[in-house]
Amino acid sequence: MYPQSRANMQNLQADMANNKIDFAITLAAYFPRKTGSISNEQVLSATKDYDNIIVFGSLDIENNLDQGVAELRRLLEDEKIFGIKLYPGYQFFYPSDQKIDAVYELALEFNVPVMFHSGLAYKSPGGIKYSRPIHFDDVAGKFPELRIIISHLGDPNTKEAVAVAHKNPNVYLDFSGLISNTTKSTIKEDKWKRKNEDMIVKTVAEAMTDLMGTEKFIFGTDWPISSYESSLRLVDSLEEILELNKEEKAQILSKNILKVLGI
Repeated sequence: MYPQSRANMQNLQADMANNKIDFAITLAAYFPRKTGSISNEQVLSATKDYDNIIVFGSLDIENNLDQGVAELRRLLEDEKIFGIKLYPGYQFFYPSDQKIDAVYELALEFNVPVMFHSGLAYKSPGGIKYSRPIHFDDVAGKFPELRIIISHLGDPNTKEAVAVAHKNPNVYLDFSGLISNTTKSTIKEDKWKRKNEDMIVKTVAEAMTDLMGTEKFIFGTDWPISSYESSLRLVDSLEEILELNKEEKAQILSKNILKVLGI
């Protein structure tokens, strides 16, 4: 993994340039139960000089829901953020809780997507039960016009994530943070790294096969936890295994997220 000290705009811009990435989405995160929070204003301050960065805002649902919604409204009105990221596994709320409806209604009002952290909640005291993909089904059904992204393919509940995306036209899946930064190694001692990467490629390929196409899948990295190199290598592996054509690969890398953003 990349050391967290690499998480600055200069390194991000360098990695984007080296890997021919045109734009990236950066995310605010409020983690009252663990370290690693970064506020809306901190993200906006760090990215203000970069035209190739899109910001998704967030809020502390557990402790400051009303204030957070008001702040998001102001940022949306000022066109400083273009989506909302929520972290049920780190803030201990079920996505279908009625109190969260104010966030979804705000996203609909400003025609922006909502991205959910889904699946494992690292270094958090519990929380996985809140971020299972099945809980997004109720939200998608109640707000059929709300564009929803389930992050990390719901890992380890990938079948659930696929089922929710299959049922709901407004639900998309990203596979950020799944692949490691290690290259495929032939060294015997690295067999677990090699198996892990092969397993992830197989999991994503099966998800695309289950959904009969690439229209629902969005490329992501979770940088700096995962690198552009490792994430792009995953796409290359999918291209080979599934015999993706040029249009299908473009959907994964850019067209689907542009659609979700309304661009």
